[in-house]
Amino acid sequence: MKLSNIKLNSSAIGEAIYLGQEGQPPRQVNGQRGSYIRHLLMNERHGLFYVITPVIDGVIEEDARVNFDGCEPMFFEDYAEGRQVAPYVSVYAKKLNVLK
Repeated sequence: MKLSNIKLNSSAIGEAIYLGQEGQPPRQVNGQRGSYIRHLLMNERHGLFYVITPVIDGVIEEDARVNFDGCEPMFFEDYAEGRQVAPYVSVYAKKLNVLK
């Protein structure tokens, strides 16, 4: 069974509630090495899930409403060196937006 076929529907995330940063992010996303953050979020449609973004400036308050730009699915093979996050609850976003 190839796990990369099971993934969060990144185009249907919508708004979410920010719960904080969790765990160690991957060193590589979609084949690109970089500095990333793993955010823990929640919404009615998906329950708890992760969004990986490039490192951002500033602090996001817990319980803030957020949405995302440039969402892409992430695949199991994109995680290296034991920092695996289940692909079916993860998505990559180029930008996280805090809503007022």
